[in-house]
Amino acid sequence: MSLRFEAALAARGFDVSLEAAAGETVAVLGPNGAGKSTLLGILAGLLRPDSGSATLDGDTLFGEGEWMPPHRRRVAMLSQEALLFPHLSSRENVAFGPRSAGRGRAASRAAADRWLDEVEAADLAELRPGRLSGGQAQRVAIARALAAEPRLLLLDEPLAALDLAVAPTIRRMLRRVLERRTALLVTHEPLDALALADRVIVLDHGRVVERGPTAEVLERPQQAFTAELAGLNLLYGTRTVDGLRTEDGHELAASAAEEIAIGTAVAASIRPAAIEVLEAHGPTGSVAGLPATVAELEPRGGTVRLRAGGLFADLAPGRIVALGIGEGSDIRLLPSSAELTVYPRR
Repeated sequence: MSLRFEAALAARGFDVSLEAAAGETVAVLGPNGAGKSTLLGILAGLLRPDSGSATLDGDTLFGEGEWMPPHRRRVAMLSQEALLFPHLSSRENVAFGPRSAGRGRAASRAAADRWLDEVEAADLAELRPGRLSGGQAQRVAIARALAAEPRLLLLDEPLAALDLAVAPTIRRMLRRVLERRTALLVTHEPLDALALADRVIVLDHGRVVERGPTAEVLERPQQAFTAELAGLNLLYGTRTVDGLRTEDGHELAASAAEEIAIGTAVAASIRPAAIEVLEAHGPTGSVAGLPATVAELEPRGGTVRLRAGGLFADLAPGRIVALGIGEGSDIRLLPSSAELTVYPRR
């Protein structure tokens, strides 16, 4: 493994362990306050943990009385703000890392030109940050981070501050330059995780609550935060012959992605558009589905997102009018059996 990390910091309720193979990008997800910034700060050498150890390419970063200072770690951090030196040109900003490592001016400028070309920003070499757009500045910042030849690259929401029109281009570029590089990517955007990361860990209250291959974690979430991030509803229950029995005793038909023994604890996910909203009692007195009370109705372009009973459903405005419902109305939520997917709970 390239990176092995375990550390605890009691003041922040942080106790996390993780590994990253050489050349692997691991996405770190979690709500605000989950411990993501603490993780990056400890790895960068900006925070000292109470206990634990970390090794990078076989070298000890900290542990058992050892502490490698930040400037020797060859760990580079890239945040959502470019944070370029305003008085330097793009070339000199990128050359700063090699110069700090002791390389000569000519060699550092050559390295800067190579990395500016790598991130498709060679035409920006003579410009200072004040003349760069947000996307251009982030390209230069990525080149600066890579020019330092880091053994570990820490990416802290690198696309969050970019316009929606610019982000896809930077995402594609990042995917290319991250190949065969060891990196941790903190993000709230599932598309970034899917496009850039080999694996995902999910933090909550300073602990790892989920980990695994990116697609598996985002398509079969175990935690409510992960499900909401992935745009899915999440239910818990036990496996039945036809689907699952929810924790509050309701029977739902569902499909299973694999063989699961009856009575096994399961989770189930479903898209909000695949949940039908019905009146509390239909004309025949049917009570199929999950009883719930509407907590919120939120317009979203051409649809309305309805939140009720801990779930959310997307439906057309006309359907809201036809049902005559509003906040506080009693309804039933009926997940599509074809789209409600059951999988083992870990």
